[in-house]
Amino acid sequence: MNQEKNIRFRYPGLSSFTLEQKGLFYGRRRETRELFNLIAVEKTVVLFSKSGLGKTSLLNAGVTPLLLASDIYPVPVRFGNESLMPEQHFSIQLDAAWRRFRGEDPSRARDSSATETLWEQAKRCVFEKNGAAFTPVLLFDQFEELFTLYPQPEKRARFITELADLIGERLPQAFRETLLDQLDAGQLDSSALAEAEKAPRLKFVFSIRSDMLHFMDELSEQIPYILRSRYQLFGLTDEQAREAIIQPAALRDAHFASSPFSYSADALDEILEVLTKNREVESFQLQAVCQAMEERVIHPAEGGAHASAPQKPGELLITPAFYGHRSGLGQILEEFYQKRLAELPEAWRKPAALLIELALINENNRRRSVDQSELLARPGVKPELLRALEDKRLVRKEPRLDTFYYEISHDTLLAPILKFRKERLDAEEKIRLEQEAASARRARDRARRRLALSTTLTVLAVVASVFAFFKQDEAKIALANVEKQKHVTDSLLIVSRKNEIQAIAARSEAETQSRKAELQRKTAVEALNKAEAEERARLVAEKDKTATEIARLLREADVFIRAEEWDNARSRLSEVLRLDTGNTTAQKMLERLKGLSGG
Repeated sequence: MNQEKNIRFRYPGLSSFTLEQKGLFYGRRRETRELFNLIAVEKTVVLFSKSGLGKTSLLNAGVTPLLLASDIYPVPVRFGNESLMPEQHFSIQLDAAWRRFRGEDPSRARDSSATETLWEQAKRCVFEKNGAAFTPVLLFDQFEELFTLYPQPEKRARFITELADLIGERLPQAFRETLLDQLDAGQLDSSALAEAEKAPRLKFVFSIRSDMLHFMDELSEQIPYILRSRYQLFGLTDEQAREAIIQPAALRDAHFASSPFSYSADALDEILEVLTKNREVESFQLQAVCQAMEERVIHPAEGGAHASAPQKPGELLITPAFYGHRSGLGQILEEFYQKRLAELPEAWRKPAALLIELALINENNRRRSVDQSELLARPGVKPELLRALEDKRLVRKEPRLDTFYYEISHDTLLAPILKFRKERLDAEEKIRLEQEAASARRARDRARRRLALSTTLTVLAVVASVFAFFKQDEAKIALANVEKQKHVTDSLLIVSRKNEIQAIAARSEAETQSRKAELQRKTAVEALNKAEAEERARLVAEKDKTATEIARLLREADVFIRAEEWDNARSRLSEVLRLDTGNTTAQKMLERLKGLSGG
């Protein structure tokens, strides 16, 4: 059931914090101030961190409110979908922000990339209000999408060139030539030319995942020193994580879906012990756990012990028993995706799973943003299902021009989705292989029955031939006796001849049956050989599939080792050894991993 729009949750879960949720954004005061100060003094800033640490939330709920209170105006830019070129995304979102700044309807934003360079668009969209000039800061969130959605360099070449002109304050060559032509034609005077050549006042923030930071090297040739001013976001410290857990739960607001609650000291210690990795906590995992806590506060399990005595009158105190201790926390993190799917009506679950696992993930196993109309064209997908997935925080919706685009809520959700998809596909493959094996067994059984039948017919044919032979011999003896004994009556001669004719006919029929039986035997043997060949082919294909899976896991393990994501690398290598216990490559990589990770 959909929550009413005026009902709010204390924790966003998978979704990033929005500007409207700035009052719930705790634990990042230092990072918010540091990043804001860096943006204020630098022209370009690169914000980077591992996925799941909250870069988008920091920009939306932390930095953006400070920017709006200053003379720097935030202009968020996301690529998100390959159906539009990068320069089209830029044009539409710049125009939408400009209209929003002027108090106009941002949904009327237009795409002028076909007729204007980024320079011309930035010059046209002047951010001035009541005589005061504001500096737009282009917030390129999830900037890695420029490279993952447009892997062909030619598709991003124009955007990178024009972006380099903007940052380097270089008038684009094509625009310069147009201006000079207008000057020569008398359509432009020298003062207007000087104004057009004046670089627009802009700032730039590029938010990108750490494992994608190498993509910025591609820009360094055209945009020197782009990585000079960088800000790395780390996970939450113990103190920050405690603030992010405790403060939202204590807020008193009638619009929250839950009543205020608090955490016991041992519950906080246990939660942070489970979530802490390398002395820091990932924001996504913390929000997922806290969201699960709030949901249990709203819908307590029947017969379950919730907590000890309230810490304050009417306020629930969460203890380890409330969530099932450490095993309960592990289940929350492992089954988040499956649990959300299971909450859907049964008829919606398979269409929802196929939509998320196939439509919203590209061939590189990364998120992709998809037009609403494309999703609604899928079997079993209706607007009600999309709304339910949004309510469950499995997907998020963004307006684009006159439609909406959907994508998976967060990169961190990819791992459980891909795991669930693999389990589902493996189960389907197992059923398919079992069906093929059963079909092969049936084919072999049919071939054996045909062989047995043909053998029986052959034996019967031989018996009939022998019988016919003896019948013919009897007829000849009878005829000889008639010839020797002239006194045998004519009737006996007729009988003798009739017996001979029957014997000849019986032998002919026996020979025909023998030929048919031999043909059936050959057909049965061919069918048996074919069934055995199909069985051998199936076994070879299954072996090839295992080898392909092992190769993929080894590649992924190597990537995670390079990215220093030891647990993910160790998980991939363990899966290889499960499939092939004697795999020497995996064993060597594990030894290498132990040396690199220190254990």
